[in-house]
Amino acid sequence: MEIVRHTIIATLLSAILLPLGAMAQTEAPPVLSARDLAPAELLAGPDFNVDDVVPTDGFYGIFTVRGAYGSVQARGVAMLRVRAAEMQALARLEETTRGKAIVGGARDSAKQTLHAAGQTVRDPAGTVERAPESVGRLFSRVGGRVEKRVEKLTGTESSSASFDQREGIAKTRRSLAQKLGVDPYTDNPLLSARLDQVARWERAGALALSIGTSGISIWAGIASKTLTLVCAMPPEEVRATNEKRLVSLAPDTGAEEIRTFLHNPAFTPTTQTLFVDQLESLPVPNGRHTLVRLACEIENQDQARFLIAAIGLLMAYHERVAPLSSVESRGQLSVGLTSAGVVTLATPVDCLAWTGRLVEFGSRLDLHASRREILITGAATPRTRQELSTRGWTLRERFRQEEPGQRKTRQ
Repeated sequence: MEIVRHTIIATLLSAILLPLGAMAQTEAPPVLSARDLAPAELLAGPDFNVDDVVPTDGFYGIFTVRGAYGSVQARGVAMLRVRAAEMQALARLEETTRGKAIVGGARDSAKQTLHAAGQTVRDPAGTVERAPESVGRLFSRVGGRVEKRVEKLTGTESSSASFDQREGIAKTRRSLAQKLGVDPYTDNPLLSARLDQVARWERAGALALSIGTSGISIWAGIASKTLTLVCAMPPEEVRATNEKRLVSLAPDTGAEEIRTFLHNPAFTPTTQTLFVDQLESLPVPNGRHTLVRLACEIENQDQARFLIAAIGLLMAYHERVAPLSSVESRGQLSVGLTSAGVVTLATPVDCLAWTGRLVEFGSRLDLHASRREILITGAATPRTRQELSTRGWTLRERFRQEEPGQRKTRQ
């Protein structure tokens, strides 16, 4: 009995001390200044400003963007660029509608919206949600299907509206978003709600609104055909078009896999099309089908954006560093391989810290190679550099798809 008792105590102590030992091997994600992460033009503008204190989650800076009509978070510098344009578009939309005649209940609704916006500014902590971890799981998880979090594309659905009415509102919303230069399927709750509201007013004849095409756009660097496709077509037509493109681009992908990707709720019609655009631009046909399979497993919009940006980094590596012979998915990550046997992992993150997810990543057997590199759009902490170097990784920090000043719009 005494031996059994000692064995139980030893087991309990191990269960307690092992996690503590793992924690001692990691570092806390740093809290940084916004100026250390993002260019100055993204930190303030006529219609928004960004808090200087930016917590990170080991991968992205979590920015708080404040405007006259509310506050939102931006997870990462790439999303901060989008949010900055969206806040300016929101202010432009509010200013335009404020000067127009709005009839009946629409006028009361407008007053309520402005009142709610004022509350958001005064109490941002109650309206800005901290996004849950998402991208970090890609580094420690190896394969396996997961249950996806279904994300609502727009707020245009109404149980009281007929199908034709809903379709009409959705079409008006897309047209309005195109004129403002924003994604019609944005997940910005402030802008999305306002686009819905104004689209309903226009369809009901309660508002006659004329907005010229905006010079401010998040679409820089995206082919004009993408903008036309997403804004001009309803989601089901966008899906059908992308299906035809994928059959040609990735012929080794099964029809069922293509359908699974196209119906994955983690991708909006916009990000779905951007993913197909990236495959089309990727000058490495060998292995494209593995990236489509990987897209089937994506859980949420953060991961979808990560995958799209990662393919862009592999394209840049192919063009500027060394030609890739193929691309692959390793677990839930996309990698490029050269004929010399170099494995290149694309990691479009702001700040890579040695958290528990990276400790798990460092022990993954599916990423072993005689030569391997990590592409990081931001920078790694000193601890991360040391740990990855010890494990045989070469880091390329501040590696971006296109060099500053050389960005071109692909037509």
